[in-house]
Amino acid sequence: MSPQAQLVMILWVPTIFWLFIRFSREKEKAVIIGFIVAWLFLPQKAGFSIPGLPDYDRISATCYGIFVATFIFDFQRFRSFKFSWLDVPILILCIVPFFSSMANDLGPYDGFSATLNQTVQYGFPYFLGRIYLTNFSSLKKLVIAIFLGGLVYVPLCLYEVKMSPQLHRMVYGYEGTRSFLQSIRLGGYRPTVFMRHGLSVAMWMMAATLIGIWLWQSGMLKKLWNIPMTWLIGGMMITFILLKSTGAYVYLLYGLVVLFTAKWFRNAIPLLFLIFSISFYLFLGATGNFAGQNADQVISFVSQIVPPERVESLAFRFDNEEALVQKAMKQPILGWGGWGRNRVFDYNYA
Repeated sequence: MSPQAQLVMILWVPTIFWLFIRFSREKEKAVIIGFIVAWLFLPQKAGFSIPGLPDYDRISATCYGIFVATFIFDFQRFRSFKFSWLDVPILILCIVPFFSSMANDLGPYDGFSATLNQTVQYGFPYFLGRIYLTNFSSLKKLVIAIFLGGLVYVPLCLYEVKMSPQLHRMVYGYEGTRSFLQSIRLGGYRPTVFMRHGLSVAMWMMAATLIGIWLWQSGMLKKLWNIPMTWLIGGMMITFILLKSTGAYVYLLYGLVVLFTAKWFRNAIPLLFLIFSISFYLFLGATGNFAGQNADQVISFVSQIVPPERVESLAFRFDNEEALVQKAMKQPILGWGGWGRNRVFDYNYA
């Protein structure tokens, strides 16, 4: 971690306090801007270890800052939260690491640590969304902010498409990606900007493009910065195509099907099908039924549509998922706990 990355992380919490002061009458804006800016621009693999607490990184720093700022500037917001049965899944997600640690003889300290880390990473953002994004107006601000984040990323993505992923190194002094080789795609480069992987950038730009199309088609936003939405959507679409992510292309295409089916036919069947298909795939994968011959059939079908290298990538993913599921089924209820104990290692000493 470089000195400039350390400085940015140190100044981030005071910056969130400033956002709460700046948007004193619309504090949900401060929350939205805080999370989006952190996700898009804070350094990767940067932070500090805090004894007894999860590491201070881009997400935990944002959560800590917003929680403290809410306590200081908007304490009554906490009183607006009312627990609902809809909150049960996130509650289970946050507390189950403790029981996983205990079931694997890792001890109560490890269990409390894992639970606290899970709560900061997932429970805190969920809770902040529950108390700040509570009506149509706040959700509208959120989707517009996501669209703006996509627009801001357009020139950065175009730069890295041409010059290769360099912005994180140029700004923070070190590489932020896991593997530069994974940025090379189809004779060019797949941008990573300030995210960990090109897939993250592609999914963000997919969501921003889809939201932009929805804002444009619904008439909710006709101009931005005095520029017609058609021009902005066109620029985002071109940039999105240049990101070279087959999966994101499919998600955008299906998202458009859901959008226009709902608009023209007042029908939610494609959306319900998407929810069901994702849930069904997760069920098959978790139970080990999506493996072997079933996975081979999917790969055979996909090979008729996409290039061979994409088929190899999908087959590699299925093979690894199959190995992980086989190990997971040995501890099907509470899993293997932390420290990468759920992974499968093939040691070759030759």
